[in-house]
Amino acid sequence: MVRFIFPLLLVTAVVHAGFFDFFRHQDATTEAVEVAGNETSTPATPLRCAHANGTLFSNATSCQNQSPDMDCDFFFKAPAEEVRNPRCDEPILQDAVKKCAKTCSVCCELPEFQCEDHFAYAFLCPTIKKTCKVENRDVKEVMMELCPKSCGFCEEKARRVKTMLL
Repeated sequence: MVRFIFPLLLVTAVVHAGFFDFFRHQDATTEAVEVAGNETSTPATPLRCAHANGTLFSNATSCQNQSPDMDCDFFFKAPAEEVRNPRCDEPILQDAVKKCAKTCSVCCELPEFQCEDHFAYAFLCPTIKKTCKVENRDVKEVMMELCPKSCGFCEEKARRVKTMLL
């Protein structure tokens, strides 16, 4: 069933956005604007899971794609390392982008990443995030407390807090 969703989304995008508009290349961070003979840069779209200089957040690719990686790579493969495919910012494709969050480097927009790492460890969490996947329950508990955003534990942590309050 999943394999039928992407072709359907592609046909929908072609019909609604127009064939050439769908494939146009648009810089996602800036566009030039002519103001009284001076060229200035202004943001065209807000940066997604990226710092002001364009580098991706450490958790931008910390999740798994919900759709098969092969399908996500076909539609949204980035043109270069640390760069997002412009199609990932197309409004009409946002449902597909959520299913390909890792490929589009937008994991930070998922509910499980909507929290912050502990302020005292925030600088260290991106470096030690591979520890998040350790099977040891005690280690996972510590990582959930110290680095929930980097590890993708926000949703699980929020669920535990809600359960404790009930």
